[in-house]
Amino acid sequence: MVDGPYVEAKRNIMLLFRGSENQRLIDMNKTREKGEIVLWEREISRG
Repeated sequence: MVDGPYVEAKRNIMLLFRGSENQRLIDMNKTREKGEIVLWEREISRG
């Protein structure tokens, strides 16, 4: 889930799933499990 308003002054097209740097990505499954906000982190597979 994207949390926070889009702010044109902080626009960054390189971000995944969001449009501005002030927005954060919340991992909803982990947040529900833990009972507190857990930010989403991209898993990097090494092959």
